[in-house]
Amino acid sequence: MYLPDIPGLESFETISESSNTTTWRAYQRSLDRHVMVKALLPEAAADPRQVEQFVSVFRAIARIKADAFCQIFDVSSAHDVHYVVMEDVAGQVLSDRIQATQRSSMSQMLRYALDLADALDKAWTHDRLVHRNLKPTAIRITPAGTAKLTDFGMATLMTLGSETESFDEDTVVGTPNFIAPEQITRSRPIDCRADMYALGMILYFGITGRIPFGDQPPDQVMHSQLEAQLPSLRESRPDTPLSVCALVERLLMKDPDNRYPSWGDVIADITRLLAGKPIRRSPLLGTGISTLTSSKVASTSEDRAFLKSDRHDSRNGRGGFSRLILWMLLALWFVALGNDRLGDPAGLVPRLQSVITGLVPSTPFISGRKPADPKPEARVAPPVAPPVARLPEVTPRPKPQPVTPPPPTIRIFETRSTDAPPDAALQRALADAYKTGGIAAMQTLVTARLAAGHTHFGFKALQEALAAVEPFDRLVVHALEQVIDTEMVLNYQGKTRQVVPKTIANGEVLFFVTDQKRHVTVKIAGIPDAEKIRLLGPRLAPQQAASVCFRLLETGNREDARRLAAAAGSLAPVLTLLAADEPGSAD
Repeated sequence: MYLPDIPGLESFETISESSNTTTWRAYQRSLDRHVMVKALLPEAAADPRQVEQFVSVFRAIARIKADAFCQIFDVSSAHDVHYVVMEDVAGQVLSDRIQATQRSSMSQMLRYALDLADALDKAWTHDRLVHRNLKPTAIRITPAGTAKLTDFGMATLMTLGSETESFDEDTVVGTPNFIAPEQITRSRPIDCRADMYALGMILYFGITGRIPFGDQPPDQVMHSQLEAQLPSLRESRPDTPLSVCALVERLLMKDPDNRYPSWGDVIADITRLLAGKPIRRSPLLGTGISTLTSSKVASTSEDRAFLKSDRHDSRNGRGGFSRLILWMLLALWFVALGNDRLGDPAGLVPRLQSVITGLVPSTPFISGRKPADPKPEARVAPPVAPPVARLPEVTPRPKPQPVTPPPPTIRIFETRSTDAPPDAALQRALADAYKTGGIAAMQTLVTARLAAGHTHFGFKALQEALAAVEPFDRLVVHALEQVIDTEMVLNYQGKTRQVVPKTIANGEVLFFVTDQKRHVTVKIAGIPDAEKIRLLGPRLAPQQAASVCFRLLETGNREDARRLAAAAGSLAPVLTLLAADEPGSAD
């Protein structure tokens, strides 16, 4: 792993390395904070086009004021080292959250989508920035519930022109499960609508809990993005409002010209859905082919409102006449369908098309067949992109050889702190402090060590980990807030029920009990600890694992505390000691 020596930064955790960059977590001593650092690899830094792309993208992001973008603290080029210092975003990765709960609340996913759409709208409007690799693993959900993008490694500025994109000419840029068709075929310049497609795939993943085309190898996934369709949202979640289905279907149109024309239109429709209103009608609805199979069944009042965008007042006599017209058009459509299936013996297709053009939505089996052909071809949707045989090979782009050897100032980074890291003696002291004064006593001990001149970043990591420990019931509130209006299983007072959380306030949660068709208020403090831990999900963030461990220690459940201690990050050694100690013991 390549880690350049950057003054003022102490590295302590490697995160990832791509073909062009390496990313790690560091401690910035001058500002007393943890940060993330991304640097170009020497091979990429030898290409001036990649340097320009890297620096320009992050400078553009730094200018954008959006809650859904992580902050950029510094973009620097010194001694042929090109790096960016970014905010170290706290929170859970969106993909982990979705997989932990199987599927997310639709309203919550729409709020995340609104956060991202607002930020991407600003990025496209101000600098023509396209992310190109929008995916759930690049998004973190902060403790405040905001979705934040943390990875911009494949972003590009369309204002830079083709010169800065030429080094991608033989490579498909993006993640197969979330990539737009035009990024695969490279048949046209990409724009903000490629990110809209990826956002639609993220919504599909969050609503259904299924990774799009996830059971296929990468090359087949890209072929499916071009030619196949995903099951409708209602097949996985019958309760999905038709307006939500229409939003995702339009975002996932294979032809970008059939998607939303701007981020502003996406934001307007999501805002309407969150306000309980149907999305606006568009002449593009019903045209083109979407990667998402259309949902045609309307089962709720909102869905019916979406299908009838203009409300009719039956008291004035207009509702019955409108229904009659609709039934007549439907009957005419069935006549055309039957005639077409029989080979058009009456020769009605040309005449019907001339009479009702614009009234009946175009369908592949009418608009796509030849009336004079006695043996019609199989009626399949026409491909919207070249066949997979002509896809560009998905192969790693060859790395250019540096013209000159790396400068001597670049070397493998080593921690420069001269102070020793926290040792076993400190861990024992912290365990004893907890027994006598709880978490507050542990914080006092770590603060005293820092004040005494212990400069190793491990002490600061302990201080931050202790500050992040939340009360156990507050974690449960956060978990329930993420599944509002989503059906779930609750074990309470010895009974297992299918319930839907509705509201949370004053330490109580209002559940709708599905089988009894009634609302019940439950005190969060009255839910068994084992059930609360299950509600938090199988994959806990370090601060969550620490909070749960402290709770288990309070209740004497040392066996489960030992099991979870390893996931508690910086506090894992202390919690392991506490879980192993006998109750009441202290050195």
